[in-house]
Amino acid sequence: MQLTTQPQSPDLTLHFAASTDAAGRLGRGLKPGEVRLSTRGEESDEALALAPTNAADAREVGRALAELARKLSAKSLRVEACEFPAALASAAAVAGWQDRRYKGQAAQDEETESTGEMQLHVSGLSAEEQQRTEGLLRGVTFARELTSAPANVLNPATLAREARGLASEHLQVEIWDESDIQARGMGLLLAVAAGSDLGPRLIRLTLPARGEKRRVIALVGKGITFDTGGYSLKTSAGMYGMKNDMGGAAAVLGQWRPSPSCGSRCRRAWRSAPTSPPPRTWSAPAPCAPATSTAPPTARRWKSPTPTPRAASCWATR
Repeated sequence: MQLTTQPQSPDLTLHFAASTDAAGRLGRGLKPGEVRLSTRGEESDEALALAPTNAADAREVGRALAELARKLSAKSLRVEACEFPAALASAAAVAGWQDRRYKGQAAQDEETESTGEMQLHVSGLSAEEQQRTEGLLRGVTFARELTSAPANVLNPATLAREARGLASEHLQVEIWDESDIQARGMGLLLAVAAGSDLGPRLIRLTLPARGEKRRVIALVGKGITFDTGGYSLKTSAGMYGMKNDMGGAAAVLGQWRPSPSCGSRCRRAWRSAPTSPPPRTWSAPAPCAPATSTAPPTARRWKSPTPTPRAASCWATR
């Protein structure tokens, strides 16, 4: 979903009512955060919601709007002004995301023709709020794409390659391979990776402090790219989500994705904040290790697919 500054000819317009009484008959029983289709037209539709009174309600409205737009195959959305436009816009944009990369060319063509070009205009959204929301959306999308990738596409080596793409003049990226990990005595990570043909990685991202470093903040996220532990006990359906075991690492990497200049903007924000923290260094290491269990010689062997990477982790310090 793309945020726009100029209103297009909308396929779906969201109106707000101050209360259920003000909404009239169409708004009878309308709850906070609910979006209800009120009018269907030949060229456009209209929906109704209660005006959000806090950011949480605005996010619920945004999510409900994205769901309704998907059902109606709406390509252009317009939202009337409300008190919390940024919260609504960010929730709608995040909820409108769909990953069709692995569903074949037909699904990708369908996305291009329908939701791929979906546009959202929220009245009252300032340029600064839009920029912040778009940065948030880039980070969330990057993390979701990493988490949704299957293990035959995303392994410790390819995850490290994605992390290298985040490097900039503000952000340092360091990758430790198997020999580096062994030299540092990280036996547990090596043991987890020993069950696979693919070696482990540790990804470290650092945003250095300006001036004297007085504080270090770390963000750590597990990045097991496929959790094969206990696959002899899990059901087939239970194995489906095992590729998501690296979601923690994806979340940490995603926070650096908003823009190449995030480092300088963060520093400016810290300096301008009323309670600005002291200079600090951010660092984000992500241990990544492939690990597929191997049955002992006396056990009955099951012909398993090609070993897939299993472990990874991510941390950050500032």
